[in-house]
Amino acid sequence: MPRSMTGFGRAARGTPHGRVTAEVRAVNARFNETRVRLPAEVLELDMRLRDRIRAALTRGKIDCTVRFERAIEDIAPSLRPEAFRAAFRALHEAAAGLPLAEGVTVEAVLRAMPREDFEAEVWSDEAFQGEIEQAVSEALEALTAAREAEGHRMAEALSGHLAQIEEAAAQVRQLAPQVAESYGVKLRQRLEELTLAQGVTPDQGRIEQELVHYAQRIDVTEELDRLDAHCLAFRELLAVNTPVGRRMDFLVQEILREVNTLGSKAKDAGILGQVIGLKVVVEQMREQVQNIE
Repeated sequence: MPRSMTGFGRAARGTPHGRVTAEVRAVNARFNETRVRLPAEVLELDMRLRDRIRAALTRGKIDCTVRFERAIEDIAPSLRPEAFRAAFRALHEAAAGLPLAEGVTVEAVLRAMPREDFEAEVWSDEAFQGEIEQAVSEALEALTAAREAEGHRMAEALSGHLAQIEEAAAQVRQLAPQVAESYGVKLRQRLEELTLAQGVTPDQGRIEQELVHYAQRIDVTEELDRLDAHCLAFRELLAVNTPVGRRMDFLVQEILREVNTLGSKAKDAGILGQVIGLKVVVEQMREQVQNIE
């Protein structure tokens, strides 16, 4: 089953030092465009996370954001007293004269203090970094589930479009022989009228030759056979669990090529009507395929 390229996944993990939150967003793109946003203290995880994302997602514009909210009880023991006092004085002066219900609280001071005023030991802890990677993995799982769910809905819609194409092609197969027969009848009627008017007897051999040439010019058997083959190949891709977006895009282009050829050969209003409907359906398919991984 094909997967969509759009989706969102979020995961959060609690640690002794605070809460790690990872979010992964993806939209459609021709290639894999991955961007990772991390706290400055763990930028060394950037390449590892990129590799993890690329292993899970082959195509799409992917944005991964990791946030860390440190627990208050973990912040306080690691404070430098002078830094805390400086932050308190700054907040107290900023709050002077303001109608604050509780004044400047200890928690407000801790939240306002710059990160560089805390010890950095937690950031280099392997277990803590492992929690960050696990949060990203869980967010990727949620994103993948969303992409698969949307891909399932898109596959159902594409299958319906294929059924419409196959039905229209069957209608054209029935109409095509009638076009040549109708042309033969009209040609003979016109020649009979000329014979009566001018007394000229037409060459029957030339008439048959003209009918054969006309039938060859408007024959769409090969186009319809290729159209059926492309639809069959497309249906097979709908059952594949690997990325198939590019192959689907190619097949849609080939289907449109055959439809355009049908339109150029069509000499009948009924066939032209089917071709117009086919072009609408193929355009809908093309738009949907652009979002398949």
